[in-house]
Order: sequence, then structure tokens, then C-alpha cells
Amino acid sequence: MSEDGEAKTDDFEGTRKDQNDMRNAPDTTSKDVRIRRLASTDRNEAKPIAKLGALAWGRCPQVADVHGRAARLEQEIAALNPNAKALFVAEESEKLIGFCRIIRDGSNASHWWLAGIEVHPENRRCGIGRSLVQAGIDHARTRGVTVLRSETHITNQTSIRFHECVGFENDGPFTASDGNKKIAFSLEVR
Repeated sequence: MSEDGEAKTDDFEGTRKDQNDMRNAPDTTSKDVRIRRLASTDRNEAKPIAKLGALAWGRCPQVADVHGRAARLEQEIAALNPNAKALFVAEESEKLIGFCRIIRDGSNASHWWLAGIEVHPENRRCGIGRSLVQAGIDHARTRGVTVLRSETHITNQTSIRFHECVGFENDGPFTASDGNKKIAFSLEVR
């Protein structure tokens, strides 16, 4: 770790099978998958992450959308502060196949949010999302975090099942400030 608190890119080889946080589910992540935390110098990852986002959400990557999201991601990556936010990527044979963002809660420093997770459709149900969440939990733990929170749309059954499978507690439905119906989740970080 540098003196300014910025860690060099962290590598997490494979997954951690001994974590109770993951409810002892089978680990099917390929041995060739590498999970790493991005550093502020990883701005070149912005465009591949932007493309992955479009694919993960089932959209054809439109050039304007990808460029716009890539520009925002490049700024986000350049300004990374590991005490407030961490971005993780999953790579297989140097190809980006997953992305995860965790951020500190603005009102409670011991709570962080899983603020986004994307896995390439061809790599789903292989433990990539689970490995990304575990990397986020491990990072949050080093920052004194006690609870990781998340939310998803009430109709997104795939996301609801994913959250529950990786150990999040379903805290029930709520109506967000924008009027959308959502489900809240929390996970105790141990």
C-alpha cells in the first residue's frame, strides 16, 4: 500500500472456499479466472467495463452508450479512494468477464453498498459473481465494515436469487425515492 492509502492492484486467485459468508455453496470458478481490485491507474479498463455492462444487461453495445459510460468510468477509476469505493474485475485469459462496485454508505462508515455487479452472459452460473462479491467483502472487512447492503428491482428474480445465494438476507420490499419497487438486502461482514 502506498503512503496515500492507495493499494496496488490486488489479485485474488480463484475463490475462497472456506468463507461462511458464501453459505458453503459449491465453487465452480475456473482456475484461470483472476479477480483483481482496480487502482486509479487502471483507467484503460473503462471501455471494456462499459461494453460488459451493455452485454450483461442484454443490450447490444451501442457506440454512443459505451463511450458515454466509458468516459464516466474513466473518471471514477481515476478518482478511486479505497477507503470509500472499490472496483473489482474478473478476467479469464486476459478477457474481462465480470465487474463489481462497492461503495461506502454516506451516512454510516461501517456500512458499504454492493452498488453494481455484472457478469458476461457466457460466464454466468460459474461462480464469477460470487468471487467478485467475496473480493468486495474481503476489501470491506479491511475497512472496518460490519454490513454490506444492496438492493434490486422487485421484479428482478435473477438478482434476488443471486443475492440470497451469496449470503445476503432479504430485508423485504420498499418503494425507492424514484417510485420504483425494490427489495433491500444486507449481509453481515465477519
